[in-house]
Amino acid sequence: MYNARWPLVFGALFSASAVILAAMSSHALPDIMSDPVRAHRFTTALQMQQIQGLGLLLMGVALLMRPNHRLWQVA
Repeated sequence: MYNARWPLVFGALFSASAVILAAMSSHALPDIMSDPVRAHRFTTALQMQQIQGLGLLLMGVALLMRPNHRLWQVA
C-alpha cells in the first residue's frame, strides 16, 4: 500500500512557503516588487507554487480515500 503522507507533507510545505514568500514580497522586498517585470515573474512563480501545493494536497487526500487505486499511485 502506498503511503499518502508524503504528498500531504510536501503539499503543505509548498503551500506554506508560497504564503510566506508572498508576505515577504509585500513587506520585505520592495525593490523586487517595484520593477513590473520582476514583480510579474515573482507573482507567477508564487501562483505556480501554490497550485502545485494544492495539487499535492488533493492527491494526498485522494490516496487517503482510495489507497489501492493504481492511477493515484502512479501519479
